[in-house]
Amino acid sequence: MYVRSVTQRDFAELMQLITAMIDHHHELDPLYRSSEDYEKLRDDVAAWLCDKDLRVFVAAHDDETSIGYIRIGREIAPAYIASKYIGVIYDIFVLPQERRK
Repeated sequence: MYVRSVTQRDFAELMQLITAMIDHHHELDPLYRSSEDYEKLRDDVAAWLCDKDLRVFVAAHDDETSIGYIRIGREIAPAYIASKYIGVIYDIFVLPQERRK
């Protein structure tokens, strides 16, 4: 297994992982929309890949099959932090069958 930055060629697999995460949350709490109800999902994910303050990485098997992803970003720090920016984890997801391995 290895971790690498997402590229445009990963878009379809990334969408599958994000859809799985959204649907998992929807099953736990119906206040979360299902992926079918999230009309702008493809556009939002495409925007992530162009945002200079976001990074998306995938975890993949050696055969390059993606098994998880993490989306991280940079935000302006609150006033009580000395640094100008802070790092934030927005999403992290691993396919259920790949967890704890």
